[in-house]
Amino acid sequence: MAMNQMVRKARISTPFIFTLLAFIIFVVILYGQDFACTFSSFDDHQHLQTLDNSFHNSKLHPSFAEGCDIFDGEWVKDTVDKPMYEEWECPYIQPQLTCQEHGRPDRGYQNWRWQPRRCDLPKFNATLMLETLRGKRMLFVGDSLNRGQYISMICLLHRLVPEEGKVMENSNSSLTVFRLKDYNATIEFYWAPFLLESNSDDAVVHRIQDRIVRKGSIDTHGKHWKGADIVVFNTYLWWMTGLQFKILKGSFKDEVQEIEEPSTEDAYRLGMKSMLKWVERNMDPKKTRVFFTSMSPTHAKSIDWGGEEGGNCYNETTLIEDPEYWGSDSRKSIMKVIGEEFSKSKAPITFLNITQLSSYRKDAHTQIYKKQWNPLTPEQKADPKSYADCVHWFELKHKKSEKRKETTLPFAVGKTPKDFDIFSGRWVWNEEKQSTYEESECPYILPQLTCQEHGRPDKDYLFWHWQPHGCNLPKFNATLMLEALQGKRMLFVGDSLSRGQFISMVCLLHGMVPENGKSMKSSYDSLSVFKLKDYNATIEFYWAPLLLESNGDGVGNDNVTERIIRKSMDKHGKFWEGADVVVFGTYIWKGSFTDEVQEFEILQTEDAYRMGIQSMLEWAERNMDPKKTRVFFTGMSPSHTRSIQWGGEPDGNCYNETTPIKDPEYSWALNSHESIMNIIDEEFSRTRVPISFLNITQLSSYRKDMHTQIYKQQWSPPTPEQLANPKSYADCVHWCLPGLQDTWNELLFAKIFYP
Repeated sequence: MAMNQMVRKARISTPFIFTLLAFIIFVVILYGQDFACTFSSFDDHQHLQTLDNSFHNSKLHPSFAEGCDIFDGEWVKDTVDKPMYEEWECPYIQPQLTCQEHGRPDRGYQNWRWQPRRCDLPKFNATLMLETLRGKRMLFVGDSLNRGQYISMICLLHRLVPEEGKVMENSNSSLTVFRLKDYNATIEFYWAPFLLESNSDDAVVHRIQDRIVRKGSIDTHGKHWKGADIVVFNTYLWWMTGLQFKILKGSFKDEVQEIEEPSTEDAYRLGMKSMLKWVERNMDPKKTRVFFTSMSPTHAKSIDWGGEEGGNCYNETTLIEDPEYWGSDSRKSIMKVIGEEFSKSKAPITFLNITQLSSYRKDAHTQIYKKQWNPLTPEQKADPKSYADCVHWFELKHKKSEKRKETTLPFAVGKTPKDFDIFSGRWVWNEEKQSTYEESECPYILPQLTCQEHGRPDKDYLFWHWQPHGCNLPKFNATLMLEALQGKRMLFVGDSLSRGQFISMVCLLHGMVPENGKSMKSSYDSLSVFKLKDYNATIEFYWAPLLLESNGDGVGNDNVTERIIRKSMDKHGKFWEGADVVVFGTYIWKGSFTDEVQEFEILQTEDAYRMGIQSMLEWAERNMDPKKTRVFFTGMSPSHTRSIQWGGEPDGNCYNETTPIKDPEYSWALNSHESIMNIIDEEFSRTRVPISFLNITQLSSYRKDMHTQIYKQQWSPPTPEQLANPKSYADCVHWCLPGLQDTWNELLFAKIFYP
């Protein structure tokens, strides 16, 4: 029984990444600089005494305990505080994420809490977050995973806001805005799975197999990100199409296109550099907080965690218990690229390292419990795992200059002692705590993430809390977040995982805002904006899955099979300028796409990814003012597609997983691309951009139970074969909302306010 109550301590010595984003964002925004954890509890009301727009001088929040890594920890059963909201309570969850609504039979996956090893995460405080966001704009930019986090944030917040004080606006296909009218604030999601311009930038029609990213095109999307006060970027999965990636050197309008095909790592590095340079050029660290969310793991190969061969996340209802677990779908080489580019950049970006902690949650994918985009074939219905969604839902060696350490970051109200890592910890069960908001309470959650709505039978996954080793995470305070965002713009840039984080942030805040004080809309092709009217703030998501311009840009282009990118962030970057907090994310998904002649160069996946990371960092350096803007980069989000990796059946995945992985030694390397992790590390280490890495990979790796599995809106009805074998279509990549991405935002909260 002890193993059912608590996941053993994780001992992580290598890069990891992504899941507590909504909570991490909350902690990062309100609790400080390279944060660790709080020594003790604090009065939620005291934050409201002397808040100003920049939050430079506030000392109201205690600093984190020295030496605590909130991303290093374990998943702990928590039936008291988890989930923070019910699926039905959040009307914003997309049907692709409503697992319970779509028939998921279990609910245990909702009752797990991430517990850092040496400290405690502060409890997510929706009131504090809402007050911090007052007059500000929070923007999630990236892919569907960032959208999931975006919806999670909305679900965590919206119930504190009367119906007339909030509204979800979709003014165009790329931008979704959750508006908090009384706070004059918005939480937005901008679809940009590569961050740069790509052929997958259509937020609706983007399933392009041959993905292409336009080199140096980040301004294409970036122009929509400018002015955001908090920006959460993510990009990863859209890059992961093979060993090489297509980068467009000219324009998509060229009759003959010049295409380069560097390694995926180099292409990703290009995206990272572009993002970082854009942040440096456009983000004022005194006004804006920028985050980058690490890789969101998938769980498509159950053999990775000891499951049966041929299986995935389908029917996974428990966590991966091995603390060393690292799925085969997460590339360490990408993490290395992020680390290298971030270390070289001057852009003030906070890295949300949610990969490892998310890797354990093979149980938290939407699996088959979601809205299907297309009717399921008889074959799929007979074999559910064939259509299970195992996608939805590192510790970086980041060198910081003494000068950067001494700089007071915008939004910071406290300080995290050095050597404390909130990303290092464990998941702790608390049966008295659930999620901050109910799924039904947040209307902004995409149906692809509403697991409870789509029939997920268990809720245990909502009762686990991330507990950093040696300290506690500051409680997410929606009021503080809302007040901090007043007059500001928070932007998430990346793919669907970034969009998920964007939605999570919106959900975490919108409950504090009356219905007439908030709205969600899409005003541009790739930009989603959640507007907090009374706060004059926005939280946005910009779809740029590769950060760079690519053939995956734009809503609806995520099905591009042959991905091509252009080494240019100008197309996307122009939308990011002016954001106060930017959170980048890119992993799965590299010149202008308007050239009549296109020249292609085939690159290895690592090389292409490196190009993307370099482009992001270069863009951040050019466009982000560290005195006004906070920039974050979210680590890889792990998947749980092979249950054999955590001791499950050889052909299983996250389907029916209802508990976290308990082994603290669970190897995240099995599910993530080590070469990509290395690229992140290398590029971040060389950059001068003050960018914060959200290292959510390791802590996410434990949560095999939190994927949407089959409990989501399916794009197509499951076939009889799929229905007969649910794990065949279980989504072991994306995460249920409420769920893991709320933890990401709790960590983001900590990084924003206690850097």
